[in-house]
Order: sequence, then structure tokens, then C-alpha cells
Amino acid sequence: MAIFKLILSYTLKYWKLAIGIIVILIIGYIGYGCGAKSRNNEISVLATQVAQNEKTIEIKNGLYATAIVQMDGLTKLLDTKQAEVAELKKQIDDSQTQLLTTQQLVIVWKKAYESALNVHQTPAGPSPDDPKIVRKRVDFEKDFGPIAVNGFTLTDPPYGFISIKQMRPLKLTVAVARNKNGTWNSFVTSSEPTMSVDVVLAGVDTGVLAQTWKQKIWLDIGTDFIGEKRISAGLSYHFDRISLGAQCSVMSNGNGCGLTLGFRLFK
Repeated sequence: MAIFKLILSYTLKYWKLAIGIIVILIIGYIGYGCGAKSRNNEISVLATQVAQNEKTIEIKNGLYATAIVQMDGLTKLLDTKQAEVAELKKQIDDSQTQLLTTQQLVIVWKKAYESALNVHQTPAGPSPDDPKIVRKRVDFEKDFGPIAVNGFTLTDPPYGFISIKQMRPLKLTVAVARNKNGTWNSFVTSSEPTMSVDVVLAGVDTGVLAQTWKQKIWLDIGTDFIGEKRISAGLSYHFDRISLGAQCSVMSNGNGCGLTLGFRLFK
């Protein structure tokens, strides 16, 4: 405790220097924030265009992949011209939540379902137009796997009825992965090989998981126990690639305060 009291006393002694350092850090932070906001606005426009133009590739039957655009404020990607998407955006805004990732998938049949049907014909009684004419009824059915079709037709006068049922659910598995180089990809699997999946929009906002400005303020404490004895304490603010701070040191032959600058070596 005595050491910390000593550091505090020297910090109070050099309070003018400390205030100057704080002002420098605040100005630097404001300048960095304004520049970052301007850059982010430009990036958002470009990212939206890129996200809408990313191509989906089929790696193998039923497995699809596309690149994901990384940007801030993913709600900008949502096309509010679509009523259901506009409702989604409103729900996100009203709940004051942050959107981590968004993807829009388009599912289409790779080709039409075509096949001969199982049919049988039976008499269906007299025609309402002419009792002398016996109507003919043809029933048909076919199971295509994911869907099944059944129905019938009548003659004199002509009439037809069809029923299409979904026999099993379409299961889509969406996986978001980060590559070693920091880029992002989306992988989608489909339970039906006859269905084609196209990821028409994909984005991720890693800023949602980023630290708040308070969490970027560090208390730095150090000591030298080899050679000249020294103990130091200070505060630093960690940006994306650098850190700025101020610290005061108590040494055996004197004391002082100064600035600290750090660089992140690996991204």
C-alpha cells in the first residue's frame, strides 16, 4: 500500500502533465472516431453492393458456400422494400438489439418434377349436361420424395382436381466460419439434393462482439527487479492496432511520468 500511495503522490505532483496527457488522448480518440465513422459510411455502401453480388458455389451435391461481407450496422443490408424484411428490421430496432449476422437464402428446384403417374379410370355416373352420357373419372398419384401429387379428372363436362403435399421437411443447415486470414464464409447444406440454394445476401458485424470503450481502458502495473529497481503504474487505451497511455514510475534514483505507446504485432 505504501508503494501505491507513493505513486499516487507523484501523480498528484505532476497533475498538469497528467491532464495534458489525458487531453491528448481524448483529442486523438475523437479524431480517430470521426475518421472511422466517415470510413465506415463509405465502406457500408460498398459492402452492400459487394454482399449483393457475392456468388454462391455448390461445393458438392447439397453443400453450398459463399463469402460473407464484414461491415458495421448490418441492418443497412436489409431490403425494407420487402414487407417481411421491413418487419424484421423494425423488430430489431424496437428491441434495441444488435445484428451479428444476416443471410438471405433463395431455394428453387433444380429442375421440374416430371414422371409418368399411377392412374386408373372408373365410370363416374351420368353427365349433368346429358344423362345419356356416362362421365369418366381418372385418378392419378405420384410420390416424388419431398412432395407427393394426387388428384382426379372428370369428363363431360371436364373437371380436374389436384393436391400437392409436402412429404418431409426441407432442412437447411447454415454455418458461419471465419478463415485464418480474417475473412468470413457461409456454408449451407440442404437435405434435398433436388433443391438449389443461393445465398443472395450475407453479412457479419464483428463489432457486436467488440469491447466497449470502457473495456479498452487498462490499468498497467510493472516492476523491474533485475538491475535498477523500479515500479510503475498507469492507464492505457487500446485501439484496434495500437495503444496509448500514461504512466508514472518510482525508481531508486528518481521518479517520473510519461507516455506509453504499444503496437499489436499480430492481427
